[in-house]
Amino acid sequence: MIEPGAISTNIVKNIKTAKDFDPNKFPYAKMVQQVFQGFESISAAYSSHPSKVAQTILNIINSPNPELRNPVGKDAAMTLESRRNMSDKEFHDSIEKQINLDNITWLVISISFPNLH
Repeated sequence: MIEPGAISTNIVKNIKTAKDFDPNKFPYAKMVQQVFQGFESISAAYSSHPSKVAQTILNIINSPNPELRNPVGKDAAMTLESRRNMSDKEFHDSIEKQINLDNITWLVISISFPNLH
């Protein structure tokens, strides 16, 4: 299993909205903005180059006994280690505190990134 952390991509910059989209009429605009800001802050602080993912895949393919979990990037390794040492509530609270998210935004991120559980 390859478990990448933040990877340097243009995913947030490449998001497109529908023509005539008015964020002031969108009930979840604040939540979406928080999610994007969270992604950007995590990416800026911890992101790894995409080649690290490619190298990990290559290492797994060439290994006679690959590890079950293969974190890619410092943040992925830290997240997995933290997760092992905390209860679900402690882990949730620590992530929420790090990126200042409310419960709705946390729910969206949890659904989008199930490996954070």
